[in-house]
Amino acid sequence: MEKYNLAFKYRIYLNDIQEELILKTFGCTRLVYNKFLAQRKELYETEKKSVTYNTQMKELPVLKNELEFLKEIDSISLQITLKNLEIAYKNFFQKRTSFPKFKSKKSTRKSYSTNNVNNSIRLVDKYIKLPKLGLVKIKLHRNMPLSHIIKSVTISQEPNGAFYVSILKFFRKYQDKLTKLQRELFRKVKFSQNWYKAKLKVAKLHQIIKIVEKIFYINYHINL
Repeated sequence: MEKYNLAFKYRIYLNDIQEELILKTFGCTRLVYNKFLAQRKELYETEKKSVTYNTQMKELPVLKNELEFLKEIDSISLQITLKNLEIAYKNFFQKRTSFPKFKSKKSTRKSYSTNNVNNSIRLVDKYIKLPKLGLVKIKLHRNMPLSHIIKSVTISQEPNGAFYVSILKFFRKYQDKLTKLQRELFRKVKFSQNWYKAKLKVAKLHQIIKIVEKIFYINYHINL
């Protein structure tokens, strides 16, 4: 398997509006995490059961209607928050870690993550474009290789008040190869022997990409 790079971490400089929205996002993601953790905790203590990520995702729009301010921030950050909670719970049930803890306002570790959807995250000269925030000034002390594409980012604040963005990269060549295989599959006669062979190649590459993304995700959060 190819070698993979970890996330690049860069200092970012915000205007007042951007800083206010990031701080609000920190608070909203913490609120959502704690609320749905409490739901899982109660269910586990009373029935020794767990609620699924998909079930809680269906409840998220209801909560956003109750708490209108949740609609002001990047919606994907809330979805990722629930996914992080799901991972924490799975690790607990698989006896890898202790029971998930509630997030505290006083914590020195503040961050949220979001995904690149339809080029919503991209580097533009000395700026990085981020969902809801627009163009944010970034200190590019090292360039990101052109062979990589941005999969997701995590915006964080250090105890000294400085803000950073960690960029999770993914090799572009895998995406290009997947596109090529999908085109080949489309040209095959459906249900023919060659179609099944092409379909298997697409499925195998999807699995490789899934594994790589999982490796990236784990290493990414360990090294933040």
